[in-house]
Amino acid sequence: MQKIKIGNEFEGNVFVTSDLHLLHKNISGPSRSQWKDGYRNFKDEYEMTDHLINQINKVVGPDDVLFNLGDFVFKDHKRIPEMRNRIICRNIHHIRGNHDQHIDKYVSSFTSLNDMIELDYHGNMFIMCHYAMRVWLGSHKGYMHLYGHSHNSLDKHPNQPWGRSMDVGVDSAYRLLGEYAPFNIKYVIDLLKKRDIKFCDHHDKNTNIK
Repeated sequence: MQKIKIGNEFEGNVFVTSDLHLLHKNISGPSRSQWKDGYRNFKDEYEMTDHLINQINKVVGPDDVLFNLGDFVFKDHKRIPEMRNRIICRNIHHIRGNHDQHIDKYVSSFTSLNDMIELDYHGNMFIMCHYAMRVWLGSHKGYMHLYGHSHNSLDKHPNQPWGRSMDVGVDSAYRLLGEYAPFNIKYVIDLLKKRDIKFCDHHDKNTNIK
């Protein structure tokens, strides 16, 4: 797991997103999808792809940092460099998702390529992974967990969200922000710091196990 620290020496902004699924027909909209639900609100996969990239470029500047938590381009992996080059942010850390089988061929397109990242952002600790976890490194200490993969289907569940964890995918952003856009990490911190730390194993605050 790569460890990244961002402190006062960095003057830009940090953003997180996931599950763009660029060029994915079935997820783009009702006129293109063979699914009963779970699709987005676009005419086709090309309109969706243009819109998602434009939304990134609208809020994430060239000198900012963007963490993408998986599933960048769907199936048409040869177009990964093309899609990446359309994003103006120079510093993109990518975490492998279940649809990123061939992304290692294009490692040079990203600042880093990992399965998991531990981020220290001004003392706020994050564990980032494509998949949601019930416990994670430092979860009992207040570390925050960011994930994708579930396309907003966990955080909208009546028994969720789970502690200081959050789906940061674009479908979650559409529910929370009203747009398929990246989250500013300051927004994420403000949201998650208001939640209680959840204990579900031996790391309960009432035990002596650390």
